Amino acid sequence: GIYTNFVNEGQNNLGIYSLSIGCPVTSLENIPKGFVSVELADCNYNVFTVKENKAELVGEAWQEIWALSESDKEWDSKRAYKAEFELYSESGKIEIFIGMQD
Repeated sequence: GIYTNFVNEGQNNLGIYSLSIGCPVTSLENIPKGFVSVELADCNYNVFTVKENKAELVGEAWQEIWALSESDKEWDSKRAYKAEFELYSESGKIEIFIGMQD
C-alpha cells in the first residue's frame, strides 16, 4: 500500500502540516538521494474507512474526523496528535489512521 503521513500537527486540527508519501520497506539502508525515511508511531489507532474507497472522498472523511473532534471533546482529548496517516491499499481500500494516547 501507499502511505501519506502528516507531521507537525497542531491541536484542534489547526497548525502547519508536512506531508510525506511513501511505501513500506524492509530496510533503511541505501535510501536514494533526496528520499527520507519515516517511522510511523507505535501507538493505538482509531481507523476510519473512506466511503466507497474513492480518493476524491478523502477530504470528506477528514471533515468528519474534525467534526468528531469538535463534537466529542473526550475523544479529541485522547488523540495523540503525533501519528495520523492515510493508507491506500492495493485492494483499493482507503483508511485514515488516527493515533490515540495509550
